[in-house]
Amino acid sequence: MTQSEKEADWEDAAGMAAVFVCVGASIVSNSVFGTGIGDVSCKYTVRFSPSSEAFGVWLPIYLLTLSPMILALQSNAPPLSNFSYAFAWLAAGLWTPAFTAHTRRGIIWAAVLLVLTAMFALAAVFSSRLW
Repeated sequence: MTQSEKEADWEDAAGMAAVFVCVGASIVSNSVFGTGIGDVSCKYTVRFSPSSEAFGVWLPIYLLTLSPMILALQSNAPPLSNFSYAFAWLAAGLWTPAFTAHTRRGIIWAAVLLVLTAMFALAAVFSSRLW
């Protein structure tokens, strides 16, 4: 095995580990700063707020998080894709404490983090070359 192959294997493993850690951090963040999935958002009732059952979509989202990682293992996705995916989940995990701070600055940070989540997720999709 050449030095470049060893480096590529290490980058792949680090990317996968980063995704697992960041998904876990997102789940822990919601558990610590929210009382459950959807509770943070449902705290502010407005006329058009979805019912609490609508937040059941998060279970499939968390479960489907595994599919890009499985595909990446099978298709040699570039490490940039995995790290982008990890940063998307990290930004999503940081959203909960920012939003629940109940301050103007917290709401601004929450909005910035949602934009970063979308940007990193799109970067992961486009850099993966899996489709």
